[in-house]
Amino acid sequence: MTNVMSSRFADGMLNVGGACMVVVGVAAIDERVRTYLAGVLSGDPSNELVHARVHAQRFARIVMDTADAHGSEPMALAFIALASVLVGTFMLRG
Repeated sequence: MTNVMSSRFADGMLNVGGACMVVVGVAAIDERVRTYLAGVLSGDPSNELVHARVHAQRFARIVMDTADAHGSEPMALAFIALASVLVGTFMLRG
């Protein structure tokens, strides 16, 4: 049991380290990413929450407009969206 837990911990740490390396690599290449990261690390966290809320509202509006455009088939679209979220979640859990 301990071996399994340490393996999961090690896998998680490798994933976090890999994600950090990707962010650092992109920041080294693109100045916009450096500016954004500097703002996140030294800026107002509530400002970032406002941006996240705006993006979530836009996403929800797009989903609702798409469901409305399909008219009689919103359940099929909802099932496809739910399935894609579940598959993505399982892939990231890894």
